[in-house]
Amino acid sequence: MANPVEVVKNRPAETAMPIATVLAALIAKFAGVEDTDTIFYMAIVLSFVPAGITWIVELVKDKNDDEGEV
Repeated sequence: MANPVEVVKNRPAETAMPIATVLAALIAKFAGVEDTDTIFYMAIVLSFVPAGITWIVELVKDKNDDEGEV
């Protein structure tokens, strides 16, 4: 069985949904939103943030790797 720390470290985007759900619920509560569909959609959008960050890091890393080659 995989070590949970390694799973989160290697797959941050896939493990973000529970945190995104909590953040969406908190943001919705502070904003006065009570519609469950809106909260659900907020959670989906928030869950893509780690995937976006990973994508950007990979792009920058690949660009830097390409520039370093001769």
